Order: sequence, then structure tokens, then C-alpha cells
Amino acid sequence: MAVQVRSGIEGLLGIPVLRDLATDLRQYARVRRSEVNNVSDKTLERLELDIDTAQFQVGEKKQRLAELEPEHQTLKEQREKLTRELASFGVGSQAQFQEQFERLNRFEREIEEGRAQLEALLSQDIALALSGAKLRSALKETLVGEITREKWLAGRQQGDANLDKYLFAVEAALNLIQPDLMPTQKSSVLKISRDAWDTLWNPPPTNIVENVLHKYLNELDRIRISERLDELDQVGAPEIVDLLDRISATEEAHGRLQQEITKTEAIAPNVDKKRLELGAVNGRLQELDQEIGALRREIGVTDAEITKRNTELARLSGQWDQAKPNLRRASRALNAASMIDAIVSKAVPSQIAAIATAMTEAHKSMAHKKDLVERIEITEDCEVKLLSADGIDLRNFDLSAGEKQVFTQALISAVASVSQRSFPMVIDTPLGRLDVEHRKGVLQHLIRPDHQVILLSTNTEIVGEYHEVVSDHVQKEFLIQFERVGDIGQSTVQEGYFRSPQVRT
Repeated sequence: MAVQVRSGIEGLLGIPVLRDLATDLRQYARVRRSEVNNVSDKTLERLELDIDTAQFQVGEKKQRLAELEPEHQTLKEQREKLTRELASFGVGSQAQFQEQFERLNRFEREIEEGRAQLEALLSQDIALALSGAKLRSALKETLVGEITREKWLAGRQQGDANLDKYLFAVEAALNLIQPDLMPTQKSSVLKISRDAWDTLWNPPPTNIVENVLHKYLNELDRIRISERLDELDQVGAPEIVDLLDRISATEEAHGRLQQEITKTEAIAPNVDKKRLELGAVNGRLQELDQEIGALRREIGVTDAEITKRNTELARLSGQWDQAKPNLRRASRALNAASMIDAIVSKAVPSQIAAIATAMTEAHKSMAHKKDLVERIEITEDCEVKLLSADGIDLRNFDLSAGEKQVFTQALISAVASVSQRSFPMVIDTPLGRLDVEHRKGVLQHLIRPDHQVILLSTNTEIVGEYHEVVSDHVQKEFLIQFERVGDIGQSTVQEGYFRSPQVRT
């Protein structure tokens, strides 16, 4: 479900196109630089090689991650199944046994979620966050002072460039005064004018810095860094300590509960066998959790390093911006690619809340009143929770093929709703995996959109009472006839439908 949701949101935002554009821009920059003769600086070549190597490493890690995740998901489903089977054993203590395994499963999920949060913190800006608010505040004050100094210097330099012109204009005006002024009078007026001009820039602003320490940053970079430092004020050692304490407490509770389950197992047949299977599954899951966590951390660190080197590459290219047209174009392409990277990193989280709300509405319109899904929640990582009115995630239980189809249809409807664009949808065998209770709900939902919907139905699906649901909204009906002549098969299309008298099939 997470893969479907992320794919849907990225498609809605056009992120695959943006990623391709960023890659094309960087390739364009390389071609432009290659056209410049007598470029002896090897720094750009080294940076490009480092970036290519890092991207290759990230690709390998993502490929390994893609290989592990299906096994990880299968084992989690197997663990859920074994847990339910173990919970069903026993007679007199069945309720107690079931409650114990449900608690054990909950503890394991909490431990897994806590470790994932810890890994996310450690792979981001924790070192800078732990540097202390005082140091970050001093850095922000320095950055503001540097912005003020550069603006002040720019203004003063521009003023100095026009001073001679200004004094020349004043002197010309003095020559027009009648009777003529004495030379000493003209000299005094010119000196007063020069001194007055100088007061525009002196004394300098009070919050100006004496020296610019971060010469490699421009004004926009300093503003972005200040905003990032403000965000880091929310992260610190207490948060990590609290998270570690919660993980430790949950692990201790998990251990005690396992001891209780061992005592209870004696009353149920085949428990030992199932318990060994569950132990093997948990052991393998732990190995996968460690490897997947390590891969995600390494990918995060390497992605951050790639971003840093891309920024450095754009900066170095900018040094040649004024001198060489091809390098100027390359610099602009790299800056645009870096901007696209920043947009892509924040694009998906910006749409998650709207997609979740639209999916909840669409799911409720299609689902039957017996369905337990009250609302759909989506995390920043696009993990999906199908929550009941009691807040229970129904994904912890097996979903039928029909329920999965309703979920997918709700996602498609949500993407169409949030995008506010009209485009046709083609759905093959729309009712094939749905039970009777869901069929009318799905059809009634499909006739609501303003855009075109094309349904490819068999002769047992949208017929009878189901055809009556959509008949007032059908613009055209066609029947696909298949015939085989010898070893060759061919299909023909004609107007009509299965229910039409002239059609016999």
C-alpha cells in the first residue's frame, strides 16, 4: 500500500518528470563545460566522479532494499498468522493466551517503530542539533550580520561610484549662481556636499559583522540555513533519551511477557512447533530489520553527501559564470537541478494529508456499512493505516482481494480529486474481485466524477441490477467479439451490449 500511495502522489505531482529533468540538467551542464577549451581545473571532474560513484552506491543499496522488502513483508504476515494460530490454542485459558500474544505482537511493533524513529533521527541533523541552542543562536546572529554587511557594502560601493557625478552636478550648479561665488566658497560647499554624502553610509549599521566568515554563502543560502537552524531547535538530547527509554521499557515488557507465554503454552497442543516457527520468523525478521535499517541510514547519509557535493559543484561552476558563456549556462543548469532536488524532497509530504482525507471519503462511499474502516491515515513515509472507530489498524488482519481493490480505487479517486484535473480512467473487470455488498457501492462511486470512465466488463459483471446503477450515465456501449479462424484469432468491435436482443454470445 505504501508503494501504491507514494507512486500515486508522485504521479500526481509529476515528480518522475522532475527527477528526469534534474538528471538532464546536470548532463546538459557537463556537455556545456566540455565545450570550454583550456579548462585546467580538475576539481569539477573530481566532484562529478564522486557524485557518480555515490549515486551508483545509492542505486545498489536501493536495489538491495527492494530485494529485502518483499521477504520482510511476507515474514511479517507469517508472524501475524502464527500469532493468531497460537492465540487460538487452549481451552480454559484461550482468552488469556490470545490476549498475551496480541500484547506480544503490539510490543514488537512498538519496538520496531521506536528503532525506526531513532534511525531517522541519527541519519539526519542530530549532530548539529546536539551542538546546543547557544551556538546555533550565535551562528544565526553571525549570518544576519553578514547579510547586513554585504547589503551595506553594496550600497556604499554603488554610492561611491556615483559620488564624482554628484559633486560634478553640484559644482555646475554653483557656477550658475549670480553673482559668482568666491573659490573658497565653492570649495566649502563641495566639502559640505561630500561630507553629507558620506553620512549616508557612516556609521555602519549596529548589527553588522566586522568580517565575513562564510564567504562561500550568498544571501539566499544564509536565509535557508537560519530557517533550518530554527527547525533544529525542536530536536535535542532529551528527545533521544526519552525515545531510548521507551524502547528499553518496551523491550523489558516484551521479555517478561515471553516468559508468561512460556508458562501458558503447556496447555495447548502443537504450541511448541508453532512457537519454534514463530521464533525462527522473529529471528529472520530481526536480521532483516537490522540490514534494512542500516541500508536506509546509509542511503540517507549518501543522499545528503550527494546534495552537498552537487551544491559545491554548482558553486564552483558559478566562479566562472561571468567569464565563459558555456560555463554560465552550466552553472544555471546545476542551480536549477539543485532547486528541483529541494522541491522533490518536500513535495510528497505536502500532499499526504489531502490524499488521506480524499481517500477516506472515497473509501466510505464505496465500502459497505459492515466495513470497519473509519478513516485512512498516511505517514510521511507513505505507510498506510486503515483505522477502525476504536483506532485499531485493520492492516494487522488479512484483507480480502475485494478490500484491496476498494483501497486501490479509493487511491485513484483521491489522486484525481486532489489534482483537480480531468482525465479518463480505464478499469478492467471492475467488479471481478468484489463481493455483492461492495459492487453497487463501487459503481455508484464511479458515476460521480465529471471525467470519462471506461469500464471493460465481462458478461457476468455489469448486468441486471448492476447495469441499472450506471445506465443513466452510459454514453456508449460496445461489444468485443472474438473469433478464431484456424490458428488465427481476431477481435471485432460493434455497438451493443450483452443484454441487447441482437447480440448472442
